Amino acid sequence: MIARIVVLSTFLLILLPAMAQQSTESFVLNDSNPYVYMKLDHVGPREPLINGEPRTGAWIRIVNNSRVPILVPTAGTPNKEGAIEILDEVVPVGQNAVTITTDDGKKESELAQRPKPPEGYAAYASHVSGLTRVASGDTLLFSVPIDHVVGPYWYMRVRFSLDISGSQHGPYSYVDSFTVHIPAEYTREP
Repeated sequence: MIARIVVLSTFLLILLPAMAQQSTESFVLNDSNPYVYMKLDHVGPREPLINGEPRTGAWIRIVNNSRVPILVPTAGTPNKEGAIEILDEVVPVGQNAVTITTDDGKKESELAQRPKPPEGYAAYASHVSGLTRVASGDTLLFSVPIDHVVGPYWYMRVRFSLDISGSQHGPYSYVDSFTVHIPAEYTREP
């Protein structure tokens, strides 16, 4: 009887960890990328949505690299290129001002000398039509004016939430434009 218990215990000690390792799936599909990220599709002409926007746009894909669908706030329906209007935010880098004292004793704020970032489309949230679901492993194409992504003192981000059953809005996070590499001919020096 004791021999059977020892054999069974040894078997379970060996088998259970092996079974647990086999059944565990990673949350991400590709471990070399974040669970949600942006990548540049192309840079090209786009129809401005608001007066004063540049006619050159960055066409970007949000990539859902997780095993869970995500929800992205959008407006309207996809255009002829298959892109949808996304509600992005343009966020200044370094919210805290640095005070500079010049040789003549004047104090100036470094932020006051910076150009003002453009407003992202999230500032116009009154025309939100809903959420677009991006399945696991899928992408969502959108375009924004090039200056939303290329700025010396700002970056772009998009809010998204995990589409988890039983949760009305799911846990949310932001995906930012730091992984979007715009070709040098479209960038401006500060």
